[in-house]
Amino acid sequence: MTETLTANILIVDDNIENLRLLSNALSSQNYRVRASPNGAHALQAAAQETPDLVLLDVNMPDMNGFEVCEKLKKNPQLKDVPVLFISAMQDTDAKLEAFERGGLDYITKPFRLEEVFARVATHLELRGLRQELEEKNALLACKVEEEQALTKALERESHGRIEAQQYTIEQLGRVAGLSEFSERCTRNFTESGVMEACSKVASRVTGAEFVELLLIDGRQSRFRRVLIHDKLGLTESSWAGSTNLPWAQIVLDEGQKIIQDSDKEAADWAAHLEGYCSCMALPILAGSTQVGVLLAAARFAGHFDRPTQNVMRQFATGIGAALGLVRAQKNAHDVLVSVLPERVSERLKEGENRIAESVELAGVFFCDLVGFNAYASNTEAVQVVAMLEDVFGVLEELCQRYQVEKIKTIGDAFMAVSGVSAVTGASETEDAAKSVERIADFALASAKTLEQHLKALELGLSFRIGIHAGPVIAGVVGRDRRAFDIWGDTVNMASRLESTGAPGEVRCSEAMRQILVDDWSFRDCGSIAMKGKGEQQVYALLGRSLVESLD
Repeated sequence: MTETLTANILIVDDNIENLRLLSNALSSQNYRVRASPNGAHALQAAAQETPDLVLLDVNMPDMNGFEVCEKLKKNPQLKDVPVLFISAMQDTDAKLEAFERGGLDYITKPFRLEEVFARVATHLELRGLRQELEEKNALLACKVEEEQALTKALERESHGRIEAQQYTIEQLGRVAGLSEFSERCTRNFTESGVMEACSKVASRVTGAEFVELLLIDGRQSRFRRVLIHDKLGLTESSWAGSTNLPWAQIVLDEGQKIIQDSDKEAADWAAHLEGYCSCMALPILAGSTQVGVLLAAARFAGHFDRPTQNVMRQFATGIGAALGLVRAQKNAHDVLVSVLPERVSERLKEGENRIAESVELAGVFFCDLVGFNAYASNTEAVQVVAMLEDVFGVLEELCQRYQVEKIKTIGDAFMAVSGVSAVTGASETEDAAKSVERIADFALASAKTLEQHLKALELGLSFRIGIHAGPVIAGVVGRDRRAFDIWGDTVNMASRLESTGAPGEVRCSEAMRQILVDDWSFRDCGSIAMKGKGEQQVYALLGRSLVESLD
């Protein structure tokens, strides 16, 4: 056996005769033999060249065989070398200790060379078989690793193909969402319809867990926040000033913003998006006009790749275009309605050239700002106009709520009327009386709202309100610029009541008190001189009576 003939055997014995005998005998069997007279020399020789087998005597000075074996087994390079003890000690304890220290066999002295040859050959063969097995196991482990690597590569490739297919389907779904958005806008072409369409498709189009729209109001002073919470399109809407949303102003000023991994990137505009790894924000434009901001955030990094960015831009463009058209259409309608009541506009469109009718009973409202002249003389014109637009906007909203017709503004004064919005007026006393109640409710609501609003502005302004009820003439005048207006003593009386009232007061006439009767509370304010009418009793309108409120 080639391995046996070339085996390297280390013999360790302090008896020179035993060393010579074993060395010559094993050399005659074609083994390469090295001899060591003590344990220290043996350890050094083994470290220099690893033997294939060690024949080790037990009783040796300085370091016995058990100690030498223990040191061999602690050495990582020598721990697998088979050790055969040769000793004259025949007691069982010695043999047990030999095996406990790591020996594989125990030959007692005096020994027969044939027995030594047989045991050496057996253990060398076992060592060779063990080494061969280890090599095959190592080769098998390599093949297993290769198979596992190949399997993982195939799994990655398959997974990659599945992900690519899923990604393609997802992108097609987003494009389909854009088409659905356009179809929904067409079916309900209003701003609320655009918002509803957006809420229905936003999660699908963006693929994000959080989508927020910030729409700028007509005065460019505040945002309408529309939060889209889930794929069902549930929304929550609220108003917020631009100072409360500085990040939105950054996007409007600087344009599109993207963060692919919030753990590696940070930006002031995305500081409020806690719990999200990637986000994208971009302005919404209607033509060249900024109308809002679109924000989307995802919980995974790298969500906003190039295709997703393109879809986001198309979505923002679609929202901007739809809002632009809706607002342009609404503005055209609002301009017409702001000049003429809707019913008047319809009658003119139907071909009537002159509209003028008498109304037996209408409620007339006048309001002006106390302290306006002093304020205007010390304030920039732009700020003055902006303030008036803001205040009059509050009254216009109340006109809508109480079905009262705004007639016009004169300087810092606001004029409105009830009972003439259809120009035909109310023909029966009961219906006309209800229109007078509307003007009274409107006046009280205006007083309460203006008090809070002007206080918040902190401009040192107050208001006066006067209301009166009676007959008026209502009609349309003007050739180049037509306007709806009312005339008569009722109008003059309402103006006089307003100009003589106290700041923060709703002043009304005796005629108003008689129409409102006992369902309302008043305070006697004495009388005022009315040109052509003499002294007229006036009152402060306080509100509906407690009994009616309880009813």
